Amino acid sequence: MNWLRLTFSPVVLAWKTRYEDWSHYPRTLPLLGRSAIDQVSGECPASGVDLAVLEALLGKDVMVGDIDVGTEGVEAPELVAERTRAALGHVDPDRISAGA
Repeated sequence: MNWLRLTFSPVVLAWKTRYEDWSHYPRTLPLLGRSAIDQVSGECPASGVDLAVLEALLGKDVMVGDIDVGTEGVEAPELVAERTRAALGHVDPDRISAGA
């Protein structure tokens, strides 16, 4: 665990600092929703996007990034679970999985 944190945290945090504009989600997710791919993964907490954009992925398996990769803090399991439950309002429960 420490190896992962020490190796990837600075890289991820640098990426998050550079890429703060997530306004493409409302444009790109509908395109992905109409594509032939089966699964889409989306960054949710770090992006701050409205989870309603996930509705464009109807019929896809959706991996919801429920862990804020833009911070070095360890998030409480209850917070991560709350984010997953919030996404359930926009994605078929049989097609959702939690990710980072």
